[in-house]
Amino acid sequence: MNYLIKFTQILIAASSLTAIHTSAQSENLAGPPDHSLEVLSIPGEELIPAALGVRTDRKGNSWNLERNGSLGRVGSTMVNSGLVLSVNQQKFDTFQPQMTTDGKEFVIHGRPLSGLLGIQVMRRIRFNEDNGSLRFLELFFNSSADPVTLAIELATSFSGNYKTSVTDRANVDPVMLGEGETGLLVTPGTAQSNLCFLFVLCGPDSPIKPTISTQSRYGVNFQYQITLNPGETKGLAHTVSQTILPPQLDRKTLTQLFDTYSLERSNPNFPDQFQDTIANQSTNRALSGLLLGIDSIESIGVERSDTDVLAIGDQTRLFGTATFAPFELDTGFGKITIPVENVSAVAGKNKGLRDRVRVFLKDGQILSGEAPLGEVNFAMKGGGHTKLTLDKLDRLMIARHTATTPEVGSAMIQTWAGDQLKLTRDSNLKFSGLTPWGELAFSQEDLSWLIPAPDDFPGYQIRLKNGTECQVYLTGQEFRLSSGFSGELTLNFNTVRAIIPSMARKSTTLGTRARLAADQWLVGELSQETFTLTSNGQKIEVAADRIRRLENLQYIDGDRLNHPFLAELWDGSRIEGMLRLDHLKMKIQNQEWSIPLDDIYEIETSGPLLNEANRLTVKKLVAELGSDSWATREKATKELEQFGYLSIPLLKSEINQNPDPEVRHRIERILSTYKQN
Repeated sequence: MNYLIKFTQILIAASSLTAIHTSAQSENLAGPPDHSLEVLSIPGEELIPAALGVRTDRKGNSWNLERNGSLGRVGSTMVNSGLVLSVNQQKFDTFQPQMTTDGKEFVIHGRPLSGLLGIQVMRRIRFNEDNGSLRFLELFFNSSADPVTLAIELATSFSGNYKTSVTDRANVDPVMLGEGETGLLVTPGTAQSNLCFLFVLCGPDSPIKPTISTQSRYGVNFQYQITLNPGETKGLAHTVSQTILPPQLDRKTLTQLFDTYSLERSNPNFPDQFQDTIANQSTNRALSGLLLGIDSIESIGVERSDTDVLAIGDQTRLFGTATFAPFELDTGFGKITIPVENVSAVAGKNKGLRDRVRVFLKDGQILSGEAPLGEVNFAMKGGGHTKLTLDKLDRLMIARHTATTPEVGSAMIQTWAGDQLKLTRDSNLKFSGLTPWGELAFSQEDLSWLIPAPDDFPGYQIRLKNGTECQVYLTGQEFRLSSGFSGELTLNFNTVRAIIPSMARKSTTLGTRARLAADQWLVGELSQETFTLTSNGQKIEVAADRIRRLENLQYIDGDRLNHPFLAELWDGSRIEGMLRLDHLKMKIQNQEWSIPLDDIYEIETSGPLLNEANRLTVKKLVAELGSDSWATREKATKELEQFGYLSIPLLKSEINQNPDPEVRHRIERILSTYKQN
């Protein structure tokens, strides 16, 4: 017995990213210590051995996750094995799988790959029980000294011939995903389950999209190719879900179906450490992509050196020291005296080849305009000097320096002209605009980011810190801000392209959350105190605070005349029926909004908490699940079931920590009741 305990401890230790110190003589627990594995670890993340096996999501779909992160077959589902990972034709293998303490995310570290020294692979798989899907994040790190190109394959085999495969743009049996396409819906054959498998494989405008190969309709493989530079980490994100076959496979129906499982929806669940590594997500929604939309200092095409560099044309580079006096820049929002000690680079008008002078500052600001009196004296290292006006200057790169650290709470305003201005917390800007549902007022402190709206909407897409994300039209109002060195500047909002925080601000959802058409989210308070649903002719009145979730079923059955809704209550009850309201009233940013039901996909409410008395009762009943008396165990099980969804956090904590297998089995049985619902 002592040997078995010791061997189990060794296996668990071997699976830890920071504890792989096994002997190189052992091929199975392979290799010398590799501290590069720590790059794929999350500091402070607590992991425990994974509890694998069949899980059932809230929509009643069963999932069987294998130890290597692939899907195993469950019952009559159409998949035999799903999303088997291979890298350069080598199947991914693993040490002991692990999971987070809440049991929601599996963390699977790969064994070393033959012939790919220095390549580390990890799979992170999150169980999204709310929408009935699995979110995969495949991570690859190159600890070698050379670039490496990886051919990555995700292979799925089916129990029989599937009927067809179709993209979210209604293209049938594609060999690769085209513009705007994000994934593939595989529909079952006649002898299979009535559930389809939906694979989301990339963002709509992702630079990396997979090719698709099929095997006589018995299988489908997705292939990606990525290149890792030395020391680089890249990730590939994808999701899989089971869904009822839509009545029609038209573009509108498929777009709405895929939207539920999109990578953009999964993005808040990606660990912060890996957000910027995901190679196949959309670029137009990522903050890093937005910043690339405005010229950075690298855009002037001059490599930085230990000395100043004067560039003339494509080939001429002079190394030395540049000096110039403070000069005035006449910008579109006023005249600014440029502090030369803060200058990082200058792109002059180059004898009229450019229409303005552009000045790049050390704190990330970019200013452009006319500078007729600006001059640069340049002394070359080997002797000689030259003097140029900024109108004649091509490009000047100042020697390497330490960039200024952005202050907490600061952000950058990007203009359509290419300027980038620092917005400090002291600016305290106030905004007001119109949405399709009401007026929206918010402050600089409320704002996470503001970007141009998609699809030719004449306004902006905004995200607030409370989780609201919607399109808003801001009028041409003027506002003042401090640039940090020349007093107040006056801008008209028509000149603003985006407002981006210096560091990503994580949104926190507080309150009721409504998902609307066009990928918009509103967070606020329900104004209605009760809802009346008609189910099979029976009117049922429900208090708003008893409702956990409302789902508009019209987006599934296409019925737009009435409003069939599925209401899930906190006590575990479910009501499907007609909601005869024309509009839903919500309070958003202290304003009363009226939202047509046609625009609502779903509503999720923030849950009430168990009071202390009920919490103690749940703890007592959990203890009774391990009683020697069968009658006591059964009574405790039934009483725990009556607490509904409110008890789930406590029960999940117990299932991960309680040593009694009988207690864990009964808790799993209780939880499965709500998962099936």
